[in-house]
Amino acid sequence: MLELGPASPDLHRELKEAVDAAGVDLVLACGPMMRLLLDDLAAGKRGAWAETSADLVAPLVAAVQVGDVVMIKGSLGSRMAPLVEALMQRFDGGRAGG
Repeated sequence: MLELGPASPDLHRELKEAVDAAGVDLVLACGPMMRLLLDDLAAGKRGAWAETSADLVAPLVAAVQVGDVVMIKGSLGSRMAPLVEALMQRFDGGRAGG
């Protein structure tokens, strides 16, 4: 969603409808545009916000428990790989599929 141009703020805020409809329990977000979404969510759904994905690693690992379903969404430009790597390390020692 980095390439949305002037519509970006509104499109990020509109994600609230999809989050609510999907029954998402908790949202952790990074980047200035995703802050707009997080600020519009009900207080109980606001997990954490960070400027970068690297800054979101610790809150993410602290929030996720065994049995949780996690979706990490972002373009390659938003650098979400550190989040995936941190969860893999935390929950399976880095063994893919393990």
